[in-house]
Amino acid sequence: MSSSPVRCSYAIQLLVSNHDISNKYTTELDRVPKARLTKDQTCPICSIPFLDDPYPLVVRLPCHKNHLFDMDCIRPWLKLKTTCPLDRVDLKPKKKEIPKPAIADDEEEYDDMYA
Repeated sequence: MSSSPVRCSYAIQLLVSNHDISNKYTTELDRVPKARLTKDQTCPICSIPFLDDPYPLVVRLPCHKNHLFDMDCIRPWLKLKTTCPLDRVDLKPKKKEIPKPAIADDEEEYDDMYA
């Protein structure tokens, strides 16, 4: 018994959509200016010093001020996982819940079933 390519493709899309952090989120991450980088700082994913690249695109994750990554490394990571590679803090943006309006104690809930 073999799986159809369409079914496998759909399963992969479902898996990725459940874990995916949008490109908008990654483009809005804090950028680290080249002037603030030191020679000994490296990307924790690829281990290449940031300053080896003449135009480094280094971003800071919101979980910790020292969690710096090459954008080219962290974007694919966040496509597969929604956590920081260093401390596993969940980075997926929380959905904002709309609070329900409170009913005052002296008011009764309206029920149009009775006249």
